Amino acid sequence: LWATSIQVALVPSHQLIWCQEEKQLVVLLKYIMSNKVEFIKAQVKDNKVVVYSKTYCPFCKKAKDALKAAGLKDYLLVELDERDDGDEFQDALQKITGGRSVPRVFIGGTFVGGGDDVQGLQNKGQLKPKLENAGAL
Repeated sequence: LWATSIQVALVPSHQLIWCQEEKQLVVLLKYIMSNKVEFIKAQVKDNKVVVYSKTYCPFCKKAKDALKAAGLKDYLLVELDERDDGDEFQDALQKITGGRSVPRVFIGGTFVGGGDDVQGLQNKGQLKPKLENAGAL
């Protein structure tokens, strides 16, 4: 960020608490959001499989069960309901994927969809080959 005379207080999760001028507030929120988008893009690039989930979500369970059934044991799982910045993640995921619902599943750097989509790939016998092509199995 740049030095200005405005006063800003941030909580550890980077959620904005207070800002003196509305214009700087908008700029700061855009900065925080762009960083979250870039953070997610880096996670997706650096991991063969990434699942953004919530612990209580039945569609998330469906996706995780399908991945397990396909033989996947090791992947990045981000449980958004266990994070202070889960809403920010969902907002950033909407910018990246066009939707903020969970799960959001990425394989080999590509967004493949949610629970029904991943289960559908498994049912058609397409999930395991996709995971193999990504080097995840």
